[in-house]
Formats: sequence, C-alpha cells, structure tokens
Amino acid sequence: MGIDQRRYLRWIAINGMALPLVLILFSWSFLPSMSAAWYTSARDPFVGCMFLMGGALGFYQGYDHRDRLASAIAGLTAPLIATLPMAPPTATALQTWIGYGHFVAALAFFGALWWLCNRLFPLGSGNPTPEKLMRNVVYKTAGDLILWGIVGLTVVSIALDRSPWVFWIESTMVWAFGIAFLVKGDLVPFLRDKPAA
Repeated sequence: MGIDQRRYLRWIAINGMALPLVLILFSWSFLPSMSAAWYTSARDPFVGCMFLMGGALGFYQGYDHRDRLASAIAGLTAPLIATLPMAPPTATALQTWIGYGHFVAALAFFGALWWLCNRLFPLGSGNPTPEKLMRNVVYKTAGDLILWGIVGLTVVSIALDRSPWVFWIESTMVWAFGIAFLVKGDLVPFLRDKPAA
C-alpha cells in the first residue's frame, strides 16, 4: 500500500475518532445521538466532519476492487448521513421520510466499515507475521464492535426512543473503526512488521 493510501486511512481514523468529542465541545452537552447535532450549534462541525470523512473514504483505493467498493459505499453514505437529518421529535411526514433515508444511509455506512474492518483488512498473502496476526485481532475486534453496535442501536432506538445511549454506542463504533484504520494506516509502531533479518 502506498504512502498516500496510508495517509487517507490516518485521516479517516483521526477525523472519525475526534467527531464525538467535537460534537460535545460545540454543543456543550451530551447529545442523544451524533445525528442530533443537526439541531444544535454542533451542526456545522458534524456536517463538515462527515463530508471530510466521506471524501477520504472515497479516495481510499486499498488493495483490490473489494476495498474500493466498501470504501465507495462508506464514502457516498457519509455525506448522506449529514444532509438527510434524522427526524426531529415533532416531525412532519416529509421529515419522517427523510429520517428513514438517514437511517438507511447510517446502516450502509457502518455496514461498509464493518466489511472493511472485519472481512477485508485481515486478508493477506503468504504466511502472516506475528504482527499481522496481532493486527488481525484489532481488525476483527473493531468489526465485532461495529456489528454489535448496529444491533445495539436498533434495539435501543426501538425500545428507548432518543436514549442518550445511542450517542455512546455510535461513539464506540467510530472509535472502533478509527483504531482499526490507524493500525491499517501503519501508525501503531509495535504492530508494524519487523524488517527481515
């Protein structure tokens, strides 16, 4: 993987991991969900971060067509999450339908990130090094957290309308993929392959 591709991975990771903290800082409160930032003073940072992350994901090429497809899906849906706001508490019929679009975009976004972390990042050729095996544990764990987060969001959203747990589940998911992308971006020294003796 070229150095430019590693830079994309690092940018995606840092941008995603900073997002929950940025939203708390700009809204001066714990939001019920990240998407609720649309209705607060944190809307502009939320939209900006999602567009930046979507652009970086769109440019990430990875190793083959599977990486490109997964990153393209995530890259296209990130801006949709930002531009199709979740339905407010007293939503009109149109806002409700836009909210459904937001939910579908979020599901596709996190699904694509799960696919990258859990299925594509662990792939390799030949005998894996000990460092590669450790990296794979990170990737798989991040993917599992994203998958369980998707399940958790669905359950909490149905059972506990607008629960603050949604924000923390979403934060865990973005921190999980952020860590996986940092590792894939070769930014964790002890997980890099050691030079052959």
